[in-house]
Amino acid sequence: MKSALRILYVLLIITHILLLPVLTMVGCQQQPELNVPPTSTSPTPISEPEKEYVPNQIIVKFKSDTPIETQEQLHQELGTTVIHTSPAAGFQVLQLPEGKIVEEMVALYSEQSIVEYAEPNYIEHISPESQ
Repeated sequence: MKSALRILYVLLIITHILLLPVLTMVGCQQQPELNVPPTSTSPTPISEPEKEYVPNQIIVKFKSDTPIETQEQLHQELGTTVIHTSPAAGFQVLQLPEGKIVEEMVALYSEQSIVEYAEPNYIEHISPESQ
């Protein structure tokens, strides 16, 4: 009786070994396509409410290894003026030249390999409930 159980056990293991690759392949077969009609336009991304920012100002942080002279040269080339530098965080608040818009200047600074980030000078409001 024990030998019959042993043979049955061995056959069960062999069956599992032989069927495992087959079952894996069946599970990996491509799923049937859904009959979803194509849309004529791409989905509209969910956008956050537009944040308010200071007109004619942006915030820029240069990469830590960027020399001051290189930063000043870029400011001069783009016509911006540093109106504040954060001693703790290292970012600069820049005044934009007349006729330039915030989005354009953020894009120009963001394109520079020496810039860690550039963004509008957002205005944050604190509600009494959050205090």
